[in-house]
Amino acid sequence: DGSDWTVPDDHEPNNTCANCTWLGEDPDLTGDDKLFGSFDHVGDTHDYYCFTGTDNPPPLYCPWCSESIKVNLKNQSFGMDADLHLYKGFSACEAGSAIAASVTIGGDDESIEWDESGDSDSDTFIIRVRNYEDADCWGSYELTVDGLD
Repeated sequence: DGSDWTVPDDHEPNNTCANCTWLGEDPDLTGDDKLFGSFDHVGDTHDYYCFTGTDNPPPLYCPWCSESIKVNLKNQSFGMDADLHLYKGFSACEAGSAIAASVTIGGDDESIEWDESGDSDSDTFIIRVRNYEDADCWGSYELTVDGLD
C-alpha cells in the first residue's frame, strides 16, 4: 500500500536514551546469550541498551587490577554501517558525551573496551548502536555485552 514496512525486534521500542532496553546489572551477554537486534524500519537509525554497572574493589592479591566493560557489534547485515557509543549516565547519553566509541567506515565489526577510572564507577551505562547506511527492515546485527567486572 506504499507505507513503510515495520519489522520490530524483541527490543523495541529502544530508540532513545530514556527508553533503552534494560539488560540488568553487570550483564554477561556473550556466547549463546548475545543479543540479536535490528533496525525495524527505514527511519530507525538508533538502538539503545542500558544496564547498571556495579564497581567492585580490586582483590587483595591484585590491587592494580581494574574492571572493564566490553561491547562488541558483529555480523551486520550487508549494506549496514553501524557504530557503537558507550555513555555513563542518562544525562551524558542525552548530551551525546560518550566515554568510549567505536566508529569505523563500512560494515566491519565494532568493539569497545572501557576500563574503569580511579573513582567509583557504579552508574547506569548506556550503549548506542547507530546505523549510518541503508537502514531497512532487514538491518540486523549481533551485540555482546560484558558489564563492569
